[in-house]
Amino acid sequence: MNSTLTAQPTDYSYTVEHGVICVVDHSPVRCVTDDVENIVAHLSRVTRNLETAPIIYRNTLGVWHQIVVTDGQFDGFWAIGERHKAIAIGMVYPGFEWAGPVIQINREEPPEMRFLGERMVV
Repeated sequence: MNSTLTAQPTDYSYTVEHGVICVVDHSPVRCVTDDVENIVAHLSRVTRNLETAPIIYRNTLGVWHQIVVTDGQFDGFWAIGERHKAIAIGMVYPGFEWAGPVIQINREEPPEMRFLGERMVV
């Protein structure tokens, strides 16, 4: 591996939304996929149990995928291949579902969604 890559820290941020940890990759040099073991270790220290909170990440191309964690350790990637965070969350968290048709995503107005019976707009 290139020593320049390993010397650079990974630039990422995360939020917890609807029970899902959402990591956003900001780094043009050392990306989340290059440093995923350290990122999972960091998230396990600062968030709740990773066994019950799925992790998705947006890569530098703006596409969401899942980071699979087993027994608190990185266990691989699952390709979601989605550009809309709400859809990516819905793919890893079954309690989060669309109230309106998916076709609404391309409209100017955000689609109406429901999370465990609560009305919300994303």
